[in-house]
Amino acid sequence: MWKTGIDYFDEKLHELIVKSIYSILIYAIIAYKIETNTKESFLGRETSDKAFHRWLKIFETFPEGIALIRNNTVLYSNKSLKHILEI
Repeated sequence: MWKTGIDYFDEKLHELIVKSIYSILIYAIIAYKIETNTKESFLGRETSDKAFHRWLKIFETFPEGIALIRNNTVLYSNKSLKHILEI
């Protein structure tokens, strides 16, 4: 990288070091966040609110009518259920 920087861009060594450290830092942060999110999702340690909204997005794509009911109250129903029941 240093030889290419000198040949093509006339960069100094300290500029190359700063750019390299910046790139490595950004990639490391992104990799860490992705890895922790993947492990949380796999182990089921997501917050219940986050998991609930993820399932709502999935349920919205179903052509069948779906309703989530808890304690005799409807928490969620997708658009297909409303059209099926003509509400």
